[in-house]
Amino acid sequence: MAPSHFGLPLLLPLLGMKSMHIAVTSGVSIVCASSFAMWGSYVCSLAKDQEEGQQWGLAALELLDRFKARHWTPQIYMCHYGLIAGWICNLRECLEPLRVAERIALETGM
Repeated sequence: MAPSHFGLPLLLPLLGMKSMHIAVTSGVSIVCASSFAMWGSYVCSLAKDQEEGQQWGLAALELLDRFKARHWTPQIYMCHYGLIAGWICNLRECLEPLRVAERIALETGM
């Protein structure tokens, strides 16, 4: 979904809803964490609902923790701490998680 966020932003809500439908009908997986985070960034930036966007971002972080999928950490952290959390908390609080994401991305090749 990330390329659509920048290339075709109007496609993002459709992709977000489709991924939510798949999660509800087929079960939640680690892939849903990415969709939740991207949806949260959409809700924050375009729908201007930072509280709801934060909830989607926190749900993505919870899935990341539940599935222990370290290689997904950079994508989820970059989306949550780079695009969502800055609307709610001090940007300085986002720097360390973004550094962690960078380190893991370099270690895992993601």
